Amino acid sequence: MDKWFPHALQSRQSNTGKPDKSTSQSQRPSTTEPRAKRPRVESSSDIVALVTAVGELSLETARKERLHSGGLFRTFLVPLHEVFEDPLRVTQTASGADQSQDYVLAWASLVLAQATLPSTVREAQKVLQAHAANTQDISALRDAVLFCRVTYTFDSKHAKILIWTAESLTTVAKAIQFIAIALGGEAKFGPPPRTAKERKAVGLLGRFNKQ
Repeated sequence: MDKWFPHALQSRQSNTGKPDKSTSQSQRPSTTEPRAKRPRVESSSDIVALVTAVGELSLETARKERLHSGGLFRTFLVPLHEVFEDPLRVTQTASGADQSQDYVLAWASLVLAQATLPSTVREAQKVLQAHAANTQDISALRDAVLFCRVTYTFDSKHAKILIWTAESLTTVAKAIQFIAIALGGEAKFGPPPRTAKERKAVGLLGRFNKQ
């Protein structure tokens, strides 16, 4: 710890008649220039302009993020089915401390759930089963599973599946998509809708501009 901080005090000189450096230095005239004053906000109009600019910039950033994510994510809305109980639980109980691990766990749960589902989509299930069999350690998927969440929609009538994978898992992602649609799901394209925080910011900024 000592090497992190410079020594603030030096050992005092012994009484050998040598002048005290600290005393002689303190008697020297100060040559330090006065610190420049920070500019003050002269009127409330400056505050209004600042708040408006920050709000508009935040909304623009959120919009660009939605446009960007819309081209990356595969999104499906699927009627609630017992097969999604475990993926939903895994997503809901995610700690958030390690998001990469959370995504991998949700991915593994989704793959296993769909791979064991009794259905007529055998070819797609074979892809998922082979993927599970060839993955000895799911932690190895961290660099390939970039995003995976299974959540309820706002009306709790559908499961919302969002996945984003590296190119190496494209075939597996397509198999998940195929099974989701076979269960009555719908693939969503384009940017996602505004989040609750973004909608709130839009409303507050609109009311602020009307004042």
